[in-house]
Amino acid sequence: MLTTKYYKSNKIFRREKDKIFFNNWIFFGLTLEFKENINIAKKKILGTEVIVAKENDNLYCYLNVCPHRFSPLIDEAINICSKKTLTCKYHGWTFNLDGSVKKIPFNSKLYNKNLKNLSLKRISIDCIGKFIFINFNNWKKKISNQFSKNIINNLKNISDHITDYSLISQNKKFNWKLIIENLRDPLHPLFLHSKTLLKSVNCEIPSVPRWLPVFFLPMKYISFG
Repeated sequence: MLTTKYYKSNKIFRREKDKIFFNNWIFFGLTLEFKENINIAKKKILGTEVIVAKENDNLYCYLNVCPHRFSPLIDEAINICSKKTLTCKYHGWTFNLDGSVKKIPFNSKLYNKNLKNLSLKRISIDCIGKFIFINFNNWKKKISNQFSKNIINNLKNISDHITDYSLISQNKKFNWKLIIENLRDPLHPLFLHSKTLLKSVNCEIPSVPRWLPVFFLPMKYISFG
């Protein structure tokens, strides 16, 4: 059991982001999001806007900021779009989809920069099946060091059965650990996922032994179904 401060302290939350999330691979989305003419997807993860761009069969990830004056490359209102290049509206710096610089207006007169030495802030990206993961810590941990072979094979197997998706986004102000606890709640799939998950997975009505106080019960014993 955790005390209240672990859910409310900004200091603890900042430490959790540094030690847990920024050091590990984080789920970004599905490769299915890049369909038809869509080759740019922008999302806010850990309070940071990141862009994933698809060029041919390659995926690139970088921060949604121009390295010159840190202006956004993709407007706040846009989440998906199709572009051949990314151009900063502030000074017109233009970048290729792999993050390299394509053009800096008036470079020879004003900046005299070597374009080969400039690029967008790259973020590590990798895929397991149709699942896209990113890592802010840039390859310090291989994705195979975070997920076991069994998990990787399961994710690949699951992704083989995903042919379409729908995206629901909600903004809620509560600690991330409550989401993890909710995912371990065995009752909600009966209602929330009745038309999706339960079509493929059998889920029995969960129960907790009446003779055992809930706070003594290890989480794994009430995480079934």
